[in-house]
Amino acid sequence: MLQRITFGAVLVGVVSAVSFQSASAEETYLAGYIDTCSHGIVGDAELLFLRPHRGDGFTRNDTFGHEVAPRFRIGYENELGAGIRVQYWSFNHSEVDGNDGAPTSIDLYNIDLDFYKRMNFGTCTSFELMGGIRYSDYEDVNFADTRQTIALDAWGGYVGGQLWQELPCQFRGYARGKWAIMSGDNIDNGRYEYDVTRTQQEIGLGIERTFLMGNLLATVQAGAEWHNWGDYQDNADSSIGFAGYVIGVNLQR
Repeated sequence: MLQRITFGAVLVGVVSAVSFQSASAEETYLAGYIDTCSHGIVGDAELLFLRPHRGDGFTRNDTFGHEVAPRFRIGYENELGAGIRVQYWSFNHSEVDGNDGAPTSIDLYNIDLDFYKRMNFGTCTSFELMGGIRYSDYEDVNFADTRQTIALDAWGGYVGGQLWQELPCQFRGYARGKWAIMSGDNIDNGRYEYDVTRTQQEIGLGIERTFLMGNLLATVQAGAEWHNWGDYQDNADSSIGFAGYVIGVNLQR
């Protein structure tokens, strides 16, 4: 199992998503259009505010709020819009069950090695196709339920895409999704299960707008995301999921 990575100190005081691109870009966003001719080092940091859900529901006194879940990417993109990047996303929070004051915790992180290609279709529509390899570390502990523990250490592959569409007043709408199949070893309340398969899906919808600020381009965005992890709960007969929103300001040099 990979050693858990903690970015808490980096995130103190951060309340928005920030994205950057190196000054070696030959072309940039212009009038809100997605550019595919830039190249260089690319990276971004996002904050998601997600609330966990279960296929069979939580108890009334054991529900989470919208918790902060950071997501980071860094990589390289060539002049044709093709690139490679690494993504890290984590959710590590606990709540107190109202019955006996015992905590319920969800602790997970995903690391993606992402290969992608961005394409323009005219001047108003752009699309990014992506695929890669994912490592996932998941643990769910419920002390109020005789210390029920579910843990999965898994590797898998995924495919996905993101679509941008120009809107009136220089706004731009986006829709994105990822679908992963994971395989690994699972612990379900003390019972070991080897070579299991699980699924992970995520979709996002939102709007953004780009402004010129000197030699910087700032993109203000707002959106929502939904995640569903199939068969991750009791005896692989229920799912865990996350729903919430993303807000931020993206910067490009």
